[in-house]
Amino acid sequence: MKRIQRLSSADFRKIRPGRRYNGAHFILTISPHASGGTRFACVVSKKIATRATVRNLIKRRCRAAYRAADAPSVSCALVFSAKRTAAGAAYKDIAADIAELVARIR
Repeated sequence: MKRIQRLSSADFRKIRPGRRYNGAHFILTISPHASGGTRFACVVSKKIATRATVRNLIKRRCRAAYRAADAPSVSCALVFSAKRTAAGAAYKDIAADIAELVARIR
């Protein structure tokens, strides 16, 4: 993922809670973002997966699924928060969930 598309920690502090969409494996939070383009982040807490390798696997799958989905062209911040079911989900299930969530915001 390109650096310009990622949300930094400073961006997270500026984000106000926005509209939320629930999926099978992720919760998508959308909020307006001042900089041009769509910004993206995937958050996996230690409550979801205690091992770092599992958390990173979920993040990698989430990023890959987001790249495959058609991202909106509006200026907003998208934050995908993993649910407990994401830890045991296959990539195709995660990709379907991400695609469904992205399609909902259009």
